[in-house]
Amino acid sequence: MVTEALNMSLTSKREYLAKIHGCYQRAGRPHKSRILDEFCLNCGYHRKAALRLLHRPLGGAARKRSGPKIIYDPAVLLPVLKTVWLASDQLCSKLLKPALGEWLEHHERRHAPLPEVVKEKLLAISPAQMDRLLGPARLRHPRKGLCTTQPGTLLRRQVPTRGGPPDTSQPGWVEADRALPVFLVCSHAVPQRSRTSKILGETIRAERNKAGLSQEQLAEKADLARNYVGNIERAEYKVTVETLARIAKALNLRVSSLTRNI
Repeated sequence: MVTEALNMSLTSKREYLAKIHGCYQRAGRPHKSRILDEFCLNCGYHRKAALRLLHRPLGGAARKRSGPKIIYDPAVLLPVLKTVWLASDQLCSKLLKPALGEWLEHHERRHAPLPEVVKEKLLAISPAQMDRLLGPARLRHPRKGLCTTQPGTLLRRQVPTRGGPPDTSQPGWVEADRALPVFLVCSHAVPQRSRTSKILGETIRAERNKAGLSQEQLAEKADLARNYVGNIERAEYKVTVETLARIAKALNLRVSSLTRNI
């Protein structure tokens, strides 16, 4: 049975419990029942909850923390680990683990020598435990992106880049970033579109429009990708003889009809 509680604060309930706890322990069975009823009525406790409070030792020791014993104390390890993590440009734990020895040597040169106990724990820590310790730091220092460098716009603006398969018939351009030796940001570019490709693309577009076909319909009839047909019409791809024969067959034309203006 749950009784109606008076307007008592938690502190008042604890004081009330301290007053009646000794009396309840020394009282006989009839008096215990009366004390229990008054306690439930005044504090609003369920009878089972009130019995647990009255049978528990008053002011006993705090309950021990459940789970395994803490080995990697955040108060000791986190300041060093967080400094190393930020200095390494926020490496993920699986990459930071094998490099932690060298980073700790650098940390000791820049700041102060670490106690051997702390150093041994940092070298023995697992990537999963690193993630748990660095969880709050990752929320405070979010990364803007996975990429640490961006390709320049010098070659991109001066040389048109190719979006499809690489063209090995003519030399292209390579752009490399030397700021970070570990990463290379390359962009392959090809020379300007040839006049032949432009004329062929315009002819295919004109014949496709004359036949009343869309790029998707022509690609389906020629067994080609829709984007590939668009790239051919924009002279972005060089057409092979086999592909040209497929397009001509889909348009019910001869190959010579598509190449007559070349």
